[in-house]
Amino acid sequence: MSHRLWFRLDEVVPLAEHAMHCLGHEPAAGAPDDLGPAGPALIWTSTASLDLLTSTGLPTWYGRNGTPHAAEAQAWRDPHGRYQTAGRDGYTTACLPLTSDSGIPGPVIHLLRSRVSRGKGWLTLDIDPADPHLMDAYRVHVVSDRDDLVLDGAVWRPGLVTCPQVADRTYWGLVADHTTNGGDLIVRFTRGIVEQIADDLQARHAAAKPAGAAPPGPAHPGLGFDGDVLAVYRLDPGHVQPHRTTDHLTPDSDNRYPLGAYVWPWRYATEPTTGGAGHGRHGI
Repeated sequence: MSHRLWFRLDEVVPLAEHAMHCLGHEPAAGAPDDLGPAGPALIWTSTASLDLLTSTGLPTWYGRNGTPHAAEAQAWRDPHGRYQTAGRDGYTTACLPLTSDSGIPGPVIHLLRSRVSRGKGWLTLDIDPADPHLMDAYRVHVVSDRDDLVLDGAVWRPGLVTCPQVADRTYWGLVADHTTNGGDLIVRFTRGIVEQIADDLQARHAAAKPAGAAPPGPAHPGLGFDGDVLAVYRLDPGHVQPHRTTDHLTPDSDNRYPLGAYVWPWRYATEPTTGGAGHGRHGI
């Protein structure tokens, strides 16, 4: 049975491009011999607490902490603190080629570069121990929104939450008894509360940047509805692409939106912050 991993697309694409543009390549350290010849590829590795994708490109792309730059799968921990990783029965690494044996760009890199991927936030990778250590392209998908937030049977309770993306203002939502790998809360909000968050973000941004102000301010999030679909976007006035959609969220069966799930570091607010007033208590 396969295990679906969820990666942020904007973290995977740079790794894939690194692998494609490097002249030298090698499999990840400790990879088995049947990963195939060295070439442009992404390497999946799994530990007891996380799943990673790295590039085979040489020279190696190192992060700030001196370890190879990697995209981490956004997974959950259950109420007992157990991690949900994909490694099973000694199957903890595999290779996802980006080119054919003759060096021609393959379907995975075409998918990552295509218009199909624009405006979408997630890449899924299905890991199955029955597969060889060389994964096929059909295991990869690019999607707009995440449809498995937590394990079936998770308990949801009302909670007052906040995070830096909403300027530490407080809002009521339903909070899962699972958390992300990093310990952040997973929250679902009613449309009314999401609309309040959107209004607060817009007011905050307008107040922070008076008309004619220069230079442009730092990047900040924004929200907008198109029917029932919620678009989450990034406003970055100083960037070559000043308006970029990062997620599309559709309401679940309870008409709630998992705003910022696995992306924004939601945490419990011990008390309403000044001006936040704990928006939407009646709406949870």
